[in-house]
Amino acid sequence: FIKSYMITHVGEWLTYIASIDLMESQEQESNTSSRTAISILVLIRLLPNVFLSTFGGALADACDRRHVMIILDTSGALCAILFVLAYDLKSIPLIYFATFLQQCIAGLYQPSSGSITPLLVSGSDELKKATTLTGMVWSAMAAFGASSSGFIVSAVGSRWCFIIDGTTYLVSALLLWMISGNFNVSDPNKDQKESACYQFKGMVVDGAQYLSSSFF
Repeated sequence: FIKSYMITHVGEWLTYIASIDLMESQEQESNTSSRTAISILVLIRLLPNVFLSTFGGALADACDRRHVMIILDTSGALCAILFVLAYDLKSIPLIYFATFLQQCIAGLYQPSSGSITPLLVSGSDELKKATTLTGMVWSAMAAFGASSSGFIVSAVGSRWCFIIDGTTYLVSALLLWMISGNFNVSDPNKDQKESACYQFKGMVVDGAQYLSSSFF
């Protein structure tokens, strides 16, 4: 799981820096400022995570979390193809669209990724160690990804960075597939005819009602 966690974050940083590099090169060719374009890119990266994290949490509680992560990793690999296409077409709008889809996937992915850790360990002591290790890995990957991505983009180019990102999603899915166990936390006493779709709908409604009644 830690290997999957690490490689996914490295790939996301590569795509982020490669996207900025591609946009700057396009704006330089057209003799226009890239500041507004990059600001839009940052905004597009933030909004899906804000709005979809709640839905991702409901999805993590309704389905097997490992299966959710594998499916979303595979979807991320397909999304990377759009970045390659955007590079070939020199299309900034397509970069925006691909980034939006990627961050939608990330918004749904993060709750399952963050909540699967307690199911991988046994005992409170091991959980503390696992949580600490996950936090350390996230910090290390944020620092390493941000610092090394620029060098990698300069060395191999934006197009190859997008291809590498797609590969990291597939490797992550493979590593998760190799983990055995049941990671479904939905209530087993419920009627089997009640599908995950209905559970998802109920959780979303309950979450929306809770948020609407909160004052923070």
